[in-house]
Amino acid sequence: MDRFLLLDNRDSFTYNLRAWVLKAGYQCRVVDHHQGPEAWEAWSWDAAILGPGPGTPAKAGRLMSFVDRYAEEKPLLGICLGHQALGLKAGAQLVHASAPVHGKRSFLRWDQPMCDLFQHNYNSKLTQFEGGQVMRYHSLVLDRVPETYQLLATALDDGTIQAMRHLNKPLWGYQFHPESITTDSSQAWLQLFVENALRPQPLSLPSFY
Repeated sequence: MDRFLLLDNRDSFTYNLRAWVLKAGYQCRVVDHHQGPEAWEAWSWDAAILGPGPGTPAKAGRLMSFVDRYAEEKPLLGICLGHQALGLKAGAQLVHASAPVHGKRSFLRWDQPMCDLFQHNYNSKLTQFEGGQVMRYHSLVLDRVPETYQLLATALDDGTIQAMRHLNKPLWGYQFHPESITTDSSQAWLQLFVENALRPQPLSLPSFY
């Protein structure tokens, strides 16, 4: 059974994320972001989720140290603040969004291959220009997609980066909250990471037929 380490950036959604992982049939252990390598290595895990949280990644305990330590060797899924941490690590910057979106749902505009993948693999009726709705809680966004990442989806209403993946490493970021019950195809977002990062295979449609 796959094991997830969940880095808790002291956010009220941390245990919703844990429940999301457990519901999918995986194990999950929560570690506070102020803890260090001794806690990180105390349990054998297959992938880590960098959880959401207030403020910026640089001020979130040892979040950036964790990213520096594992970005070269472990699958990492960044959620909200964690997504931003991955972007900063790759050279992007954080900027203020045009407006705060705390508890706001947005439709996604998909990268076309991602739209096709969701439609095929998860029996979704979503289209590229109405890619389902996701729940957002953030006021900061990445200013651009890092050169080493592929854009997967943007918010249809404000154009902000909402999903991306590293081109060569098992690193994925979701700016929105995939675990929310108001995010469409919620569990599919976790499976997408598991099937393409935790158990690597090319992100292409032929592998899903």
